[in-house]
Formats: sequence, structure tokens, C-alpha cells
Amino acid sequence: MVAAILFSAKAIVAKMIYRYQVDAVTLTAFWTIFALPFFFAIAYWKAKVAQPLAWSDRWQIFALGILSIELP
Repeated sequence: MVAAILFSAKAIVAKMIYRYQVDAVTLTAFWTIFALPFFFAIAYWKAKVAQPLAWSDRWQIFALGILSIELP
């Protein structure tokens, strides 16, 4: 429920920010920089709890991220 509320709030905040003549690239950079610490915290937590990935899986995930290809 919290995730749905925050996801909805993102669009509202973006519309409010566009009033101040902020371009889309700057806004995207802002969202990315703001979210990065959360992703690092989640990755750190999951690294302690879950089994490590095999190197072949890591390279596949890296390649998919670079190429932006979705798995079928």
C-alpha cells in the first residue's frame, strides 16, 4: 500500500516540479540520484541474506541492463 501511494505521488511531484521550468533530463537525474541510496541499501541487505549470484548470471544481468532487453 505504501508503494502504491509513493508511486502515485511521484507523478504529482513531477507535475509540480515542471512548473519551475525543469527539463526532463534534469528531473530524471534527480529521481535517479534520490533513488540510488535506497537501491544500494536493498542490495546490501539482500547480499547478506540471499545466496550470491553465479558469475554467468551477473554477466547476463549486466548485458541485459546495458542493452535494455527484456527476457521473454
